[in-house]
Amino acid sequence: MLKYKGYIGQMEIDEDEGVLYGRVLNLARDGVTFSGRTVAEAKEDFTRAVEDYLAWAKEERFEPEKPYGGKLLIRATPELHRQIALAAALLDYSSANQFVLETVREKLTGLRRSGDLPATEG
Repeated sequence: MLKYKGYIGQMEIDEDEGVLYGRVLNLARDGVTFSGRTVAEAKEDFTRAVEDYLAWAKEERFEPEKPYGGKLLIRATPELHRQIALAAALLDYSSANQFVLETVREKLTGLRRSGDLPATEG
């Protein structure tokens, strides 16, 4: 994982082409990518890609996507919403939001332990 100004980059190897390539994970809308023949080149291109993205946003006068800010809106059916609220109440959570956060946190912990999700800060 690469990190720069709150943005996270993930690299992969293309053995056939002999190149490292990657994308900025927390720029879902704008699909920023980077590459290099060495790790150092790929890291440098990642930094340059983020800077280019921020400059482009300024030049085009739009607000760049921010690294994740902590608010996540989800859509649920009324029945699922009811089940979440009921489970939260029955299990003594302070809110449905707390129940959802704890449930997701537990799932992510399991994925990290199994190696299916890389460890991240925070």
